[in-house]
Amino acid sequence: MMRKKQHIFRLSITILILLFIITSAFAQLPTGYRLVKGESPIGRDDFYTNGRIKIFHDVIQEFGDGGAANWIKSVYQGFTIIKTKDGLVVGIGNQNGTNMYMVFKGHTYYTATSKDDSNEFSEISKYILRKVRELGTSFLE
Repeated sequence: MMRKKQHIFRLSITILILLFIITSAFAQLPTGYRLVKGESPIGRDDFYTNGRIKIFHDVIQEFGDGGAANWIKSVYQGFTIIKTKDGLVVGIGNQNGTNMYMVFKGHTYYTATSKDDSNEFSEISKYILRKVRELGTSFLE
């Protein structure tokens, strides 16, 4: 009987540890950000905001020739494009008075937008890059 209780206890601890690992794998945005649900039933137009900065992600099925860098050039003229050593593509620029910071990993991209080019926007841009490197395309999903 004692052996059975020990086995159940070990199993319970293992399950708790696995649940902790699974839930901690999903990124948490810094304090103050809230999810704003869009009209799409599958969440394609959902975004996170703190009232000053908007963060969202999406997937592009087809880039055409040249991948993400050429897609950014064709859609957002004048953006600075950086290809990182670890295979990410970063686009930085201003579109109609809105600052944009985009990080592409494969066909998935993450974007931060803000009217203000503040230190806060700079910090959240670095945060997004760091989290995409850590978690890949599971960031914000």
